[in-house]
Amino acid sequence: GFHFLNHQSKIMTFEEDPARSGTSGVPSNPHADAAAHAPQPPAPYPPQPVVYGQPSTYPPSPYYPPTNAHPQYAAPQYAPQYAAQPAPQYPPQPYPPQYSAQSVPYGEPAYAEARLPPQPQFTSEQALHVEPAESKFVATPYRDPAFAIAFLVSVLVTFIIAIGTNAGKSGGGYFVPVGAGFGKLLVVCFLVAVGAEVVACAWLWVIMRFPRQLIIISLVIAVLFWLAAAIFCFAHGQWIVGLFFVIIALLHGLLYYWWRARIDFAAAVLGPAGGLVKAYPGTVGVAIGTGAVKFLWLLLWAWAISGTQTMGAGAGWLQLLLVFFLYWFGEVAKNVVHVTASGTFATWWFLFGTAAMPAQPTRPALKRALTTSFGSVCFGSLLVALVQLLRFIVNRVMSRFAFLRCIMDCILGIIERMLKYFNLYAFAQVAIYGKTYWQAAQDTMKLFSSDGLQAIINDNLIRGVLLLGSFIGAVVCALLGAIFGVLIVPAYWTATLLFGFVIGFYLVSFAMTCVHSGVVTLLVCFLMDPEALRRHNPELAATLDQTYRQWSTL
Repeated sequence: GFHFLNHQSKIMTFEEDPARSGTSGVPSNPHADAAAHAPQPPAPYPPQPVVYGQPSTYPPSPYYPPTNAHPQYAAPQYAPQYAAQPAPQYPPQPYPPQYSAQSVPYGEPAYAEARLPPQPQFTSEQALHVEPAESKFVATPYRDPAFAIAFLVSVLVTFIIAIGTNAGKSGGGYFVPVGAGFGKLLVVCFLVAVGAEVVACAWLWVIMRFPRQLIIISLVIAVLFWLAAAIFCFAHGQWIVGLFFVIIALLHGLLYYWWRARIDFAAAVLGPAGGLVKAYPGTVGVAIGTGAVKFLWLLLWAWAISGTQTMGAGAGWLQLLLVFFLYWFGEVAKNVVHVTASGTFATWWFLFGTAAMPAQPTRPALKRALTTSFGSVCFGSLLVALVQLLRFIVNRVMSRFAFLRCIMDCILGIIERMLKYFNLYAFAQVAIYGKTYWQAAQDTMKLFSSDGLQAIINDNLIRGVLLLGSFIGAVVCALLGAIFGVLIVPAYWTATLLFGFVIGFYLVSFAMTCVHSGVVTLLVCFLMDPEALRRHNPELAATLDQTYRQWSTL
């Protein structure tokens, strides 16, 4: 055998010499042997996932080859494969200054973007011991402030319209006297609300213990539901509708078959998300409080829109403006809850087990969502509100052209859903890293370009579990409402049954919304900075890494 080696600009040929090489059929070169056995620094490997009970998964070293390999071939064989590792999948993110161990308050100069050249991704130890913030960051604490100001102006304008259009009008027609039965109805509603919270806590416990089983059960129930709807339509002669439901049932079955390898990773994220909501119930409290604020806003908006009914010219434009304000406020309120929950769970991801971990992380997360990140929330919500306003205009203006209206409404509906879905992950980055909405949108596009499929599959797998929990809460609370109604206000037991269904569905949905925010946040944190979790929860980090690699290699 021959081997060619370029040494000192000359091509030299060495014949096979088993006596010199020590291995039959393998050439030997003293220069190559000396170079191969020279002291070399250890190979800088990236942190590897630790799976307990299994051997290490480190790749072969370019400096310490296997014993059965000749040193002359060690470097060419292993070094190109492992020494030149590809660049990180995502650009280095500035470690969230609000989660820094420097105890720099959120909104101080540490909150701005880092002026650093591209560097390798921080490990958890490096991230928790950063240099002074003043040497790295620019003092721009409030993000997108113009949109926050515009939103506050819209609320003020709505209040002015409500007062101005109803000034001097008698309010006797708006209120009706209530008797003792009204107080009893309030007692029933309060008892049903307590029952809804118990159901929510119980469902969170089930999510923590059996996430994988719940995902499978929800998929099976979806198939059975659509098949039952198809059978009902066939029984009443609605063959076309029944066939449509059969197709939907088949699609759900195919999705289960195609996504069965992704269930383990979805369950690995869903279980901890439910545990975090149970550990930090303040997120659910924020969601309930926001729902109450939305109800009060709806009353104010209805008062303002009713005042414009008696106006003459220009009332239509004023009403259209109020409709836009209604959509914008609803989106902002919903996204404030999401940003608060994401900030709470991200605090656990980065700071749990350290002295910088606050006892109640929901409170500072809510403060950030309503102050420094509020402009970004208003910016992203504005985009969705504009699309919703276009849908409203299309349905009102094109009422005579049913087919064209249907097509336009379908297109705008798809755009609206895509924006809402995109905002879930963009606002998670706003809550975690304190970015502007535009910066968060750009990074979310990069994340979707490589891991968007996993995000979409995750959401579709867990959505059935969350909806199932809300429906169970509605049914249980409807039964409680009927029972309490018979015992307290027998004449209105049907009304208490309906109230119980609505109250149970919405209160449990608030908790499930926080779980969804937790799933999104954990997925973003895992994809952007997995090392922070290894410091305080290596078992969960190993599970996430193992299940993620399991489906990604299929």
